[in-house]
Amino acid sequence: MWLSLFEGFGYTVYEEKPTFLQFTAPPNFVWPVDLMFVNEATWSKMMPEAVWVSIGEARCKVPKLQHLIALKFHALKHTHAGRFVKDFQDVVCLIQVNRLDLASVEIRKYSSSMEPANSMKKSAARAAETETAVAPFKSKPPELDFPVDPSFDPQPPRLDPEAMFR
Repeated sequence: MWLSLFEGFGYTVYEEKPTFLQFTAPPNFVWPVDLMFVNEATWSKMMPEAVWVSIGEARCKVPKLQHLIALKFHALKHTHAGRFVKDFQDVVCLIQVNRLDLASVEIRKYSSSMEPANSMKKSAARAAETETAVAPFKSKPPELDFPVDPSFDPQPPRLDPEAMFR
């Protein structure tokens, strides 16, 4: 469905994986499109809160800001070194441009489980001590279940930096 829809607009597939589909924009469009496929439970939580936006002359629904940030936090947790800085800068920009409060419960609930799966702890005792100390500040992990694909990599950049500022 998605493939034929975007190809109908002149987009070409950049990368296709079970959890992601990335398109390069045709010459008459500026923005590339990346799609992340989520399970039905996550979709049913995100879709009712998605917001309508105008992109050029088109109207479409996109994840609400907090869900977009959750997607970026998810990418940060499951990324490789070459991608981390880009996703981190995206989170910083989203927070700054939208003047979000980093201490807000909404942001904290999406960032509370940011410890990378491959991180190391010095000792079990120290880890338990740390967990006890931070427990009051942790909120319930997000109920959104995003796919993991550490090989996801949109390089080389597919968007002309000057196009971002038009």
